[in-house]
Amino acid sequence: TRVLLAAEEVTAQHPLLELEVEEALPARLAAVLPPLSMLAPSLLPMENAIVGGAGIERFNFERANWENVEFPSRHGAYRLTGFPRRFFAKTAEITCAADNRLVKWIAASATGIELLAYEAEGETLIVPLGAQLPGLYERVTVLCSGLSPERRTDGTVAYHRVPAEIARALHALIKS
Repeated sequence: TRVLLAAEEVTAQHPLLELEVEEALPARLAAVLPPLSMLAPSLLPMENAIVGGAGIERFNFERANWENVEFPSRHGAYRLTGFPRRFFAKTAEITCAADNRLVKWIAASATGIELLAYEAEGETLIVPLGAQLPGLYERVTVLCSGLSPERRTDGTVAYHRVPAEIARALHALIKS
């Protein structure tokens, strides 16, 4: 059972505890995050992504899984099957190394695949399982409520209590 308390309730119960709540932090962080389109060019280029003996897999967005491929011939999110695992995104402009989440979002953006949904009634941001928001983009959503993302049985991940203005800001950052 999880109980959420307002800062006033906590300090009333523990008068020696000084507690400040920064409610505008998610919006402030979203305001300084770079658009996703600016990240790929700043990442490490991966022109020689093929390493001898390493297999290659491409992320299938429809099935939300990795599938073997012979060569990274199309735009997409890829990983090398050897260890350590290496991930890269291939777009029309660049092939760049990044972590497993970021390569999926770069590839989805480059191919026009929509991964982000929002349920206004429940203030819930939804992404496919396996394509959770990358790094600080996810941090913005978690800061809205302090709740961890919820893995749902329908193959999605839900970020709860995300105000519409934050969802719009994230969508703009990801689509631009």
